Amino acid sequence: MTKVSYILQPYYSWNGHYKQYYNNLLLGKGVKGVAIGNKEANVNDVQLNLRLKANQGDFFWFSIFRLFNSFAGHFLLISKLILLKRKFNVHLIEFEPVSFLVFSPFYYLLKINKFIITIHSIEPSCSNNYLKNLIILFQRKIYFFAIGFVNYFFNVNFVVHSQYHYSAFKKKYPISKVSLIEYPSPNILGVNRINPRGSEKIKLLFFGIVRQDKGLFEFMEELNVVGSECFEVRVVGKVQDRRVLKFVMKGVEFLDFYISDEEMKKEFIDADFLLLPYPSTYAGGAGPLKDAFSFGLPVICKNTPFFNSYNIENNYGIVYDDISEIDLKLPKAIASYEKSVQNSIEFAKNNTWEAMRYKYEEIFSEE
Repeated sequence: MTKVSYILQPYYSWNGHYKQYYNNLLLGKGVKGVAIGNKEANVNDVQLNLRLKANQGDFFWFSIFRLFNSFAGHFLLISKLILLKRKFNVHLIEFEPVSFLVFSPFYYLLKINKFIITIHSIEPSCSNNYLKNLIILFQRKIYFFAIGFVNYFFNVNFVVHSQYHYSAFKKKYPISKVSLIEYPSPNILGVNRINPRGSEKIKLLFFGIVRQDKGLFEFMEELNVVGSECFEVRVVGKVQDRRVLKFVMKGVEFLDFYISDEEMKKEFIDADFLLLPYPSTYAGGAGPLKDAFSFGLPVICKNTPFFNSYNIENNYGIVYDDISEIDLKLPKAIASYEKSVQNSIEFAKNNTWEAMRYKYEEIFSEE
């Protein structure tokens, strides 16, 4: 008999891949779900349509609503599970530690076969705000405590989405069971990309919400000093780090708003490289990197352990330490442009949403 697995997504209606992630897993065999903010509930899906959605640019309200949604999600999930007579799995797509610790005694009394908990980051993403950093570090201490707690009291399989996060997690929790499932690329949208050889200026695209932890301000600050004869930068995405907007200069353009999927496709098709200036302190998973793979778009990345785990320089584009290196490395990157395009598409083919779902199903089926 297929063991039933219940997945919880407390941030279903938020900006990002929250909705797609949840809906994809819900297609799996024996999978049911609870989502907060889902207006399209089906027979496998319990929903609570809260009209509470965090302003993800406001740290205080983001934290409050994240906590509130998590509490609502755990309450709704437990109220459903408490009636079940047979064993089941529980998959927490997002791990909010405070709400989990509060509800953990109820989970302990249920017939849970095992928890599957997806960990999207290991280390905290700090900012230039001292008070905010204190709060972030305090939250992370609770986060680490909660991971140790669930690992001690429950049968749990953790999941991470990159080799870098896998190594970091195993180093911190060597006895934990952790699986690596690469975060998927969107549907393969490889285009007949033209080698930019001979172009007057190479077009770099920065795509996504512009936060302090993504390093764009530092990139622009350096670009403002050294300049570039070889490339221009187009920034597309809601700007939360307003400091970057002071860099109004030739060869730099900002689109300070969210765009539709169709508009996003056009931006990726028109670009020559995706720019990822994320510093080594960035703790996320770099979703735009996977978007670039699906479009066959080579990338230009900051030299960090996360990007080095993908062997970017040999397969997908350029890795740099300071901006002056980009101009120097562009000729070689353009010479191997077609190879980078094909490598990117190949990665996307091997790491689809469907492939991710099958790997989760294997974990769900294990004892």
